[in-house]
Amino acid sequence: MDLLTADQIQQLLWGLKTTILLFAVCWLMAFTIGLALVVVRATEIATCRWIVDAFVAYHRNVPLLVQVMFWYFGMQELLPEGLRYWLYDHNAEFCFAAIALALGNSAYLAEDIRSGLRAIPHTQFEAARSLGCSYMQTMRYIVVPQAVRMSLPSLVGRALRLFKNTSVAMAISEAELTYET
Repeated sequence: MDLLTADQIQQLLWGLKTTILLFAVCWLMAFTIGLALVVVRATEIATCRWIVDAFVAYHRNVPLLVQVMFWYFGMQELLPEGLRYWLYDHNAEFCFAAIALALGNSAYLAEDIRSGLRAIPHTQFEAARSLGCSYMQTMRYIVVPQAVRMSLPSLVGRALRLFKNTSVAMAISEAELTYET
């Protein structure tokens, strides 16, 4: 007695492939955006900090399912007609799910990395500046690598949550593992 037919196994493998691809795309986008948010938030410019605070507050307080629905049903209607039809032909569900998941998780990643940034002694900033490093050089070569290292445990936990949250894409008919199951 077979539990699964060959077609069912093929569907599950396709769903697993889609889930892993969605996870990888979202993680790269979210990590990049999260790092940018941390660097911008660490500046002395109040307007930049306020914008990042608003972005983080919005994405941490609006449920992920609502964000996915907003991107899929709301944002695509705001796009030009040609771009909208191009997305329909090139898996719009995957694209909008990836954007929504990446933006939502980037807010959490930014907070995780910011907590690592706060653990770095301020003397690291001062030492880099005294050596003639600019703000961006200080952040890129000295502070952010240490902050990421300090926040690595929470980043791993966030990656696992992102992998599990890819199932939310099922709500907009993206055929990932949960959908196929």
